[in-house]
Amino acid sequence: MILQAHDISKRYGATAALSHVSFSVHAGEVVGLIGANGAGKTTLMRIVSNIIDNYTGTISLSTSVGYLPEECGLYKQRKVGEQLVFFARLHGLGASAAQDSVRQWLQRLDAEQWYDKHVSQLSKGMARKVQFIAAVSHNPRLLVIDEPFSGLDPLAHKQLQDVIKELNAQGTTIIMSTHSLPDAEAMCDRLIVLKRGVVNYDGPVRDIARDDILALL
Repeated sequence: MILQAHDISKRYGATAALSHVSFSVHAGEVVGLIGANGAGKTTLMRIVSNIIDNYTGTISLSTSVGYLPEECGLYKQRKVGEQLVFFARLHGLGASAAQDSVRQWLQRLDAEQWYDKHVSQLSKGMARKVQFIAAVSHNPRLLVIDEPFSGLDPLAHKQLQDVIKELNAQGTTIIMSTHSLPDAEAMCDRLIVLKRGVVNYDGPVRDIARDDILALL
């Protein structure tokens, strides 16, 4: 088991974002988080990624984590390459290894020409690819990705989907939130359906129909 969450609760003032959420994730799984806006998906992903620490309950995590937020987390006036190297080094890579990893990922996503561009020069879809590289350049064994295909055109969507599947085939465990049921069905082994901070379903994708998922949201 790579992750164990037990009895996680989180409030923002009078609002309960999560209420007594428990689940586990095994190595190699692709787990989809499904829920309407405000269901608690992003809060849960931030807790798993150690960005939020003022919650109740326990998280047991046995591996390194890469986190792709839904919102833009890049410095718009800094160059793509130097920014990605900076993030890779924050995750413990040495200078040379960080450079090598960033160059390899930019090439893999057909983005080598962006290395010396400022983030402000990129489209939303291009910036999304850069954020993805920031999440994976240190080779995490658990990848937590929040709406990974947001802002991508169909070709970039397919490219990133294929890369995520390749990472999983190589042993990376994935937790992915998405509003797209087709993406969840195509990519996930298991679904966790959240409604108002409570788990309404936790089980294999194959065991629940799309209409039943919608009824649980």
